[in-house]
Amino acid sequence: MRLEKFLANLKIGSKKEVKSLIRSGQVAVNNKIITSDDFKINPENDRVFLKNEEVFYKKYYYFIMNKPAGYVCANKDNLHKTVFVLDERLPLYGCHTVGRLDKDTTGVFLLTNNGKLSHNLISPKKEIEKNIS
Repeated sequence: MRLEKFLANLKIGSKKEVKSLIRSGQVAVNNKIITSDDFKINPENDRVFLKNEEVFYKKYYYFIMNKPAGYVCANKDNLHKTVFVLDERLPLYGCHTVGRLDKDTTGVFLLTNNGKLSHNLISPKKEIEKNIS
């Protein structure tokens, strides 16, 4: 995988911004500064550092959150605050809520960028019980 694609997939910045970071010497692979944005890496074996901090590639992200009352389980809503304002990292990872809780309902719910898992959990055909007493 190209280094710039790896970093762009992590939502560190746009492709242009990521290329600028690489070319300015702010990215290292296996403790060696890289200035070529088309440098090839193996995300599973190589250690990538941005500004001396290691970054990790994950295909899928999973978050469990305790939703307070007054927020809606939606990516965007023009009338109400969404759960995504509770943690600024969530939109960066391309997450969505798995199912919904009403605005005034509190409780634990799942957020992920794994569409297949979401579908399997909320599809009526899978008959997965969602209420826990």
